[in-house]
Amino acid sequence: KLATLPQTLNLIAVLFADTQPDLAVVDSLADAGFKGVMLDTMNKGNGSLTQVMAKTGIARFAGLAKDRQLLCGLAGSLRLDDIAALMPHQPDYLGFRGALCQEHNRTAQLSRSSIMQIKQAIDTQNLLQAENRILIADDSEINRLILGNMLELSGYTVDAAADGAEALQFISENRYQMALIDLSMPVMSGLEMIKILRSRHNPLKVAAISTFADSNQKTEALAAGFDYCLTRPIDEEQLVALINLR
Repeated sequence: KLATLPQTLNLIAVLFADTQPDLAVVDSLADAGFKGVMLDTMNKGNGSLTQVMAKTGIARFAGLAKDRQLLCGLAGSLRLDDIAALMPHQPDYLGFRGALCQEHNRTAQLSRSSIMQIKQAIDTQNLLQAENRILIADDSEINRLILGNMLELSGYTVDAAADGAEALQFISENRYQMALIDLSMPVMSGLEMIKILRSRHNPLKVAAISTFADSNQKTEALAAGFDYCLTRPIDEEQLVALINLR
């Protein structure tokens, strides 16, 4: 019945952690037309998601969702203390209600101070997970090695992908301070990759890299969603400055 709805609607399936759901159903949701899946709790008196489901179960749920490229949401009476435990699972969003309300009463008015606390905690976890970690995508092994060595000598941890599709997979599994993406790659080019990344509303800071980038290519890259354009050979001081730019 849901499949008959207009294609402009994005369907999100919801599973309830405290009802012992069959997580295997996540594997078929993408084929059924769902855009994402959220793990919630039905009985709000039993505690938060982290109290009613083991960490291994939450990790399996998030992994299944990402394997099928579904938006992944985690909710269920979440508290401020749950953020540090849930963020390593790389959810696309966390769902809060009571924690954002006055006196943590889910039917009370929203509390500005509680909202800011939650936001700050999420931002802090994002920074901790992404700090000093850089993603490189380039089909040339030599280029990957040169740029990777430069960054590692500057104190960064580096992951390397051979094409845009592999880069998207890395981004879905990890948090990065910045990504450096070659424009010309087989399988999936840098331009194709950035368009997909931005369509997912991912704000990751990304620089396009090219050996012979003219003004038209740079304009096209920036219009597609890149934040910066760099031309080889890359200046180390300029690159480090861009990485650390907030």
